[in-house]
Amino acid sequence: MSQRHALRIGAVAAVFGGTMLVVGNIIHPREPGQLNDAETLLTVVAGSPIWVADHVVIMIALALLLGAFYGLTHSITGESGTAWARLAWGVSLIGVGLGVAFMLTEIVAMPALANAWANNSGAEKELVLAAGSAIFQLSLALSAGAALFLFGAAPLLYGVAMLRSDDYASWLGSVGVIFGSVSTVASVIQLFTGVTTLTGLVLVPIGIVVVTLWIIYLSVVMWRRSGQVSA
Repeated sequence: MSQRHALRIGAVAAVFGGTMLVVGNIIHPREPGQLNDAETLLTVVAGSPIWVADHVVIMIALALLLGAFYGLTHSITGESGTAWARLAWGVSLIGVGLGVAFMLTEIVAMPALANAWANNSGAEKELVLAAGSAIFQLSLALSAGAALFLFGAAPLLYGVAMLRSDDYASWLGSVGVIFGSVSTVASVIQLFTGVTTLTGLVLVPIGIVVVTLWIIYLSVVMWRRSGQVSA
């Protein structure tokens, strides 16, 4: 595939994927305490009419981000920059895989458990809660892993690649490095300590929002560069 086509694919995927991710996170059902225990989360899922649709939107957005990173990888030239970009591409593959697995858990397993939780009582309800607790912990792990690779390590490495090449403004590379580092550190802390107010409600969300806006802006840059390449 030519660099021009890779850039255009990356640009389109970045703007649609980034926009869908922003929208999906804005409309995501949120209630106090839903990240603290399975019982609260099951109650939220059972009472939300948009839970499945919202997570389908986010899953599609994550898949599109892979296209964005594909275009970004092929847009970086120079021996050192290319090496870092290829490493970042491998990391983004892991991140998208974890993110899609997380979304599938939220789309399939969590609603089924939430409905069983809402429609049962006594011992059966306790069994559902036990299963829900296991899925709840799995979801937290997949969430932290996806944030670590997709919104942490990948933008961090792409930022380094940009700084080691002459294809992008240095400030774009610096944004990737800084906020990718923030997401990486916060996600690692979250994996070891669980969700805290600082990591789950401040650092990780800030990192994801900034990296998503960074990706959307890169879509404009990649599209402009595709015109220069074709010329």
